[in-house]
Amino acid sequence: MGYYIDLSTISLDILKQKLQSADLIPSQQILLDQIDERFAAIHAQGIHDLDALQQALKTKQKVERFAGVTSLPVDYLTVLRREVNSYHPQARPIADFPNLPDEIKQKLESTGIKTTIHLFDRVAAKDARNELTQQLDLTDDEALLLARLADLSRLRYVSPVFAVWIIDAGYPSIESIRAAAPEALCAALASANADNRYYRGSLSLRDARYLVDDAGYVPLDVEY
Repeated sequence: MGYYIDLSTISLDILKQKLQSADLIPSQQILLDQIDERFAAIHAQGIHDLDALQQALKTKQKVERFAGVTSLPVDYLTVLRREVNSYHPQARPIADFPNLPDEIKQKLESTGIKTTIHLFDRVAAKDARNELTQQLDLTDDEALLLARLADLSRLRYVSPVFAVWIIDAGYPSIESIRAAAPEALCAALASANADNRYYRGSLSLRDARYLVDDAGYVPLDVEY
């Protein structure tokens, strides 16, 4: 049981496909430049999955060394490193979840639970969640909500507000997103945000597809 995706399960070929199908922001467009040749150069170093690539680009010094060995540009490898690291998103502060009462946030903080990583360890398994429920005098529904928030926060780019939005749209777990039709997910998110309570804008169908695809790599470790 773990908070993060096992990066060894995502091959370089899968990463290349995801990059080619994604709506990359301007600073990421460099990842598409000479993508076949550059990924072939990485493969030639015996690197075939994201775990190995993350290790090869772990530090600035390693990036520079890898650039020297492969003749790949440092700026390209720097952006690629950022992309790989995005599959292990930063822990979200519990204080940032807008649907949690301050009383619950204070109770969690009093036990050292300040981020979603801390929370995940206490709510992913039913036994641990029941223990926390009794310790903090939570209701079963409150404890279940904490489990859902910790679960969804393991997805890339899912902020605390976005996690609440996804739950409100009727997709309260990684498993439910995995099973979703992107069109249905997109429509449900739009309906939940009809009054712009979560986001001033809209989530595109491509974004929904991206979310469903990413969910396929997150382990289903939360017991419901």
